[in-house]
Amino acid sequence: NDLKSISAVNAYGNIIVSLPSVFKGSMQLSSSYGTIKSDFPFSSSNTLKENSNVTSITGTFSPGEGQMTLEASNGNIQIKKN
Repeated sequence: NDLKSISAVNAYGNIIVSLPSVFKGSMQLSSSYGTIKSDFPFSSSNTLKENSNVTSITGTFSPGEGQMTLEASNGNIQIKKN
């Protein structure tokens, strides 16, 4: 697992990320006026917040060193597994 960090911010558009199936690490995901979908299972210790038009998830996919921060305004976030 060589991927240590990924970060993306997009206004008025979607964010689609494709990660190796072995990705392990923490995440901070936020989408206003959009949805968050992932091929990776979220840990039961993750925090899901849905306030007004904002959905955010903070937690881990699986314990590890990777860090992912994604923020979409007026768009969706999709995380695909390779």
